[in-house]
Amino acid sequence: MSNVNEQKNGSKKFIVNGQDVIDFMLGDLGLGFSVDKIVETLKMKVDSDCFTYEENKENLGKDLDIEVDGWSIKIEQKVESEKITFSGDGNDFRKWLEKNWKEVHQSYSWRYEQ
Repeated sequence: MSNVNEQKNGSKKFIVNGQDVIDFMLGDLGLGFSVDKIVETLKMKVDSDCFTYEENKENLGKDLDIEVDGWSIKIEQKVESEKITFSGDGNDFRKWLEKNWKEVHQSYSWRYEQ
């Protein structure tokens, strides 16, 4: 479950829903990244201590949890489906993207409180 968070940046307050950012990264109207590309990129940009990997032989799937200060992403890959779920502070995620994954940060239309 994703939270909507606000943060002052000068005179602007950001309204960030982390799951919306993930959906934008995956979507055809957004960046169109595959789940594999997101996983591969996060593995390059996040310390390996932040990863928890589990293989589920029962449903032929893999689960990957990535926990970074203030936010986390759970990636579920099964034979028939893939799913990425965001939880935590969306604004912390926005700040992390700004510093570590500029392509996503610069491509996303951040919303501001009016």
